[in-house]
Amino acid sequence: IAVAINDHDVEVTATSALADVTITCVHKGDLFISLTLEITKDEGDVGKNTLTLSGDKLTGGNGYPDETVGFINLAEDEYDYQATPFSSTTNLDRMRDFLDARWQYNQQKFGHCVTTHHGNFGEHVAVGLARNDKYITNMGVSNGLSPAWTYAAALGAIFATHLGTPPELSRPLQTLVMKGCRLPGKVYDLTERNSLLYDGIATFNKNPNGQMTIDRAITMYRLTDTDNPDASWLDVNTLAQMVYFVRFMKGRLAGKFPRSALVNVNPNNIAGQVSPPQIKREIEQGYLKLINLGVVENFGGFNKGLSVKRDDTDSNRVNIEMDVDVVNQLIVMAAVVTSHLQIEEGA
Repeated sequence: IAVAINDHDVEVTATSALADVTITCVHKGDLFISLTLEITKDEGDVGKNTLTLSGDKLTGGNGYPDETVGFINLAEDEYDYQATPFSSTTNLDRMRDFLDARWQYNQQKFGHCVTTHHGNFGEHVAVGLARNDKYITNMGVSNGLSPAWTYAAALGAIFATHLGTPPELSRPLQTLVMKGCRLPGKVYDLTERNSLLYDGIATFNKNPNGQMTIDRAITMYRLTDTDNPDASWLDVNTLAQMVYFVRFMKGRLAGKFPRSALVNVNPNNIAGQVSPPQIKREIEQGYLKLINLGVVENFGGFNKGLSVKRDDTDSNRVNIEMDVDVVNQLIVMAAVVTSHLQIEEGA
């Protein structure tokens, strides 16, 4: 058994002494405490009735790395998704602060962290209730049979593939297979998954083929600054839609008015000059295009709230206010079905 383990490029090494095989993680830290030891039937019945395990999990590791240097190396480049297996409080705090800064007006680099939390149901709940992160998705995994980074990478790959371009970025991620992941030993039922979602923990399910699939992908954001429930940044699609919207509008306006003089009105459409009404019309046309791309809806509501005005103190500045109505996702279909022994015709 030890030879078989060491002959493969896996996450552990093995040594044998008499009838015992000791398994040791290749990497340091407590990341592998999440791994579950299990005798599977992947290779037939070998060992199924002859092997016993001294425990169902690995023990002894502690500590997580500091990703600060990695964050610095991202510099001004845009990385929309960061998948990480490191989900300790310290790591998530560091990631939260990093992403909060990249979403600010003076950076606009954006970003979304994808990770997984490994533990039992109660531990998932505790982690979810202790946080309120807009830009972090944390999926709860119990009795994982793959390394933590495999689950995080698979989830991150789905985000990057499906949330980058319209109209796909407006579609929910439910039922998509997390490729390369072994199905965890514990799959929560509907009631448990619903509870986790209310606590800020993303959930998975399994399909008829026994594959691990996304149940619902959410962020860890739950409450406003005044502790009121708020679903405005709950679904990951909303973040993707808003990033696309901002970049689209920014590119459209910069391309249309790259070097323009600013005037109150431009009745003769003088080349090289632009007025707030002209900018407003360009934004309206852009919004209509985004409707056709399946990113936003409700042009009437958007147009009603759209404001384009010159700044009162800076004559070189235009202030724009936009209320964006993003396309939603069909996640729940509720129906009331009533049985009758007989329904009279015409009744």
